[in-house]
Amino acid sequence: MAIQIVVYSYFFTMPILTDHSFPNMWVQPFPSHRTREEGRWFQDVIMLAQGGSGVPSLQMFAATALQAVNGILFARLLGIERAFETFLVAAVICLQPAILDTYCFSSDHLSFAFGDTLALMGTLCLARSRPNPLSAVVAGLCLMLSLATYGPKIAFLGLLCVCHLATSLARYSADAANPADTSGPTGDFRVAAKQIAYVVAVFAAACLCFFASTKLILSHDAGMRVQLNSASQMAQAALAAYPRFIALCTKESDYLPVALRALPAVAVAMGCVALVLDDRREGPPGTEVVLLLVAKLQAVVRQA
Repeated sequence: MAIQIVVYSYFFTMPILTDHSFPNMWVQPFPSHRTREEGRWFQDVIMLAQGGSGVPSLQMFAATALQAVNGILFARLLGIERAFETFLVAAVICLQPAILDTYCFSSDHLSFAFGDTLALMGTLCLARSRPNPLSAVVAGLCLMLSLATYGPKIAFLGLLCVCHLATSLARYSADAANPADTSGPTGDFRVAAKQIAYVVAVFAAACLCFFASTKLILSHDAGMRVQLNSASQMAQAALAAYPRFIALCTKESDYLPVALRALPAVAVAMGCVALVLDDRREGPPGTEVVLLLVAKLQAVVRQA
């Protein structure tokens, strides 16, 4: 929470007057244009629970407090328990809104943070419970409601699912290398394949349910804001993700001195090398599968 107060201090302590300041404080109707034009019907439900409007500074405090909880949930998803490591991982999630420009409009602060909470709860349900119809329904419902809060959260959902699968497969690899250890999964990669299929099925079902709900409630055309990419456009975006990522980590890191602009790329490369060296003792195919999933992260995030 403290790191967010430092980073977002101007949102807490002074009024930001824009063309959206006063409309965000008006009592908004239900359903609003978000439901009718963009399919963000659960965001309207959250705003209705708030009374249809709110005080921007109070919404900012509530949203950042919830985002701090989200950071801890993300650390637990990755299997991180130690305090300092939890802080580092939580800080990434807490600073994520600065990258995604989440805190543009005060009326969206709390609902966007709660959408992240739903995404994390759904993924944790997949990670912590055995595959069964009840856990699939609960997890799928959480993921679908997260999408109904804000459609582009599909990128965050994809990121969480990839992280869950990567950590799960790393554990399967460790158990395969240590068959005497019966405290965890069996190390049978047929079980891992079923886990992947299970996660993909729940994720796809959540997306399909959200898509079906939008078809039932959309009554106005919002143009580009509700465009659904074709398969070829998704493929192009996935391929463009890697050169774009390299550019962001090198020549476009203009927040650093010119001599240090390659520092983010070096940090990413060092992280990949550390992952390989740490997992090398487990042997294939675990290391290769985990690296493949990590390599897919940029493509997954670009799909939004």
